[in-house]
Amino acid sequence: LSLLDGGSVPLLARIVATKIEYHVQSKAVGTILLKVAACEIVASMFGIVRDDASGIAGGRLYTAIDDSGGGGYGGRQRQDLTTGCISLLQSTSVHMQRYGGGDI
Repeated sequence: LSLLDGGSVPLLARIVATKIEYHVQSKAVGTILLKVAACEIVASMFGIVRDDASGIAGGRLYTAIDDSGGGGYGGRQRQDLTTGCISLLQSTSVHMQRYGGGDI
C-alpha cells in the first residue's frame, strides 16, 4: 500500500511509455533496462495483491492503474500500465532479436 500511496503507478506508467532511442546504443540499453525493471515492479505489485487476504490492496491497485491510464498527449489514447508492460516486453524482444543479433 505504501507503493500506491507514494504515487508509484503513474511514475511506472510514465517510464513504460517513454520512447526508446535506438540510434544511441548506450541510451537504448539504459532505457530498455529501466523499462524492464518497471515491468518487474508491476509484476511484483500484482503478486503482492494476489496474496493479500483482505482484498484492500487489490482494489487500490486496480483503481490506481485505471486512474493512470487516462487520456493521452496530442489526442492519442494512452494504454493502461498492464497493457503497456506486455506490449513493451513483446516489442523489446523483437528489437533485441533484430538488432542484437542473438536469441533471448
